[in-house]
Amino acid sequence: MDRFQNRFQNRTVAAQQLADQLEDLRELKPVVLGIPRGAMPMAKIIADRLEADLDLVLVKKIGHPQHPEFALGSVTENGDVILGSGALQNGMIEEDLAEQAAKIATRLREMRAHYTNGRPAVPLRGRDVIVVDDGIATGATMLAAIEFLRRAQVRQIVVATPVASPQAVQRLEDEGVEVRALLTPEEFGAVSYYYDNFAQVSDAEVGGFFRVSPREIEVFEDGVKLNATLGLPMKPRGLVVFAHGSGHGRQSPKNQYIAEAFNRQGFATLLVDLMTPEEADDDLNRFEIGLLAHRLRACLAWARKDPRLADIPLALYGTHTGTAAALMVAAQPGHRIDALVSRSGRPDLVTEVLPQLRVPVLFLVGAKDRAVLHLHEESFIQMHGERQLHPIPEAGAFIDTDLQMEEIVRESLRWVERHLLSPARDRRHAEPVSSFVSELHAGGPA
Repeated sequence: MDRFQNRFQNRTVAAQQLADQLEDLRELKPVVLGIPRGAMPMAKIIADRLEADLDLVLVKKIGHPQHPEFALGSVTENGDVILGSGALQNGMIEEDLAEQAAKIATRLREMRAHYTNGRPAVPLRGRDVIVVDDGIATGATMLAAIEFLRRAQVRQIVVATPVASPQAVQRLEDEGVEVRALLTPEEFGAVSYYYDNFAQVSDAEVGGFFRVSPREIEVFEDGVKLNATLGLPMKPRGLVVFAHGSGHGRQSPKNQYIAEAFNRQGFATLLVDLMTPEEADDDLNRFEIGLLAHRLRACLAWARKDPRLADIPLALYGTHTGTAAALMVAAQPGHRIDALVSRSGRPDLVTEVLPQLRVPVLFLVGAKDRAVLHLHEESFIQMHGERQLHPIPEAGAFIDTDLQMEEIVRESLRWVERHLLSPARDRRHAEPVSSFVSELHAGGPA
């Protein structure tokens, strides 16, 4: 704020001051929700300060057909309608409301998908929630957000804003909500009045808070530089390490497509080339499975040194000879690997380790690639842990149609989410290996 203590330089400064007032909530591990678009940069700053989950909450007012500026109520993104007390007495009938509400809810869901790039919403049930807005004049929008959160069965709601009218604060407190406002001027003007710079926030800026921007990294092992690509969403749900037995597999459009799908679902991804481009020029090097496995272990050690990746669930995703290296690493104790996915891999290259393997494995292979499918069937029989062989219909040695890739992504996500996020994960690391049995092919886990 400036020397008169009644204005903020911009949203960033206001958010920093607001975060100071919310530090006592850090231990609750709250979810910070911003109301797009203006509040999202502020919510991001507060979430970063509190090391909290970030998401958005979408509500929109229902306008009167003849007087759109007159709000009859609000609609949430899940279609809930919160009406004002006089909605039906102001020329609206239930059918009109239902039709308008359905259109608004559809639009809100489209907005969420656009802003978050398809990332699922943060689960709210039982969580403490901080709802951020850049200013509250009447409180109508915030009341709708509060009703939405109560229906989501959150534990506690705290409304945080740099400036609010006393009347709005009273309305919210009457609803049993705690309000933390830095300014509550008696003569409340437009929200923009309380900022020296109140520039509009763009859709692109909001989307940037949720979009994962992969970055190139280097992992050194025994003097060799391994190239890798790290995709790191906020508060990752797990880590998926892609093992490629070539010098450029991480740049494959297919691998990047699958990794982006994992990123959208909140998983960090590390795409690793286990060979240098020079080594990959000699095809025989790709079959040095022991060397590839050694380098994959080095990449896992590198990832686990990052505090953001140190303690989260871990899956391996192998392609071609990278699958053999991943299986070899997964068969060894001490890595706490929760799942493994193989796409068009070569498990037949490490048959000696297959009976030892206790990590749940999904094999994806073209149904028409008879030779490779047979190799998978033979390998499958030698395994004793949980596993599934999923042939991709109509696919041969190359899985490249859009429908086939969609099935690859769908099955990969299903397997990883099942084994990384389920309560059974902790039991799997604690129980004897004999408890994990799966049947062949379609008889395996659904």
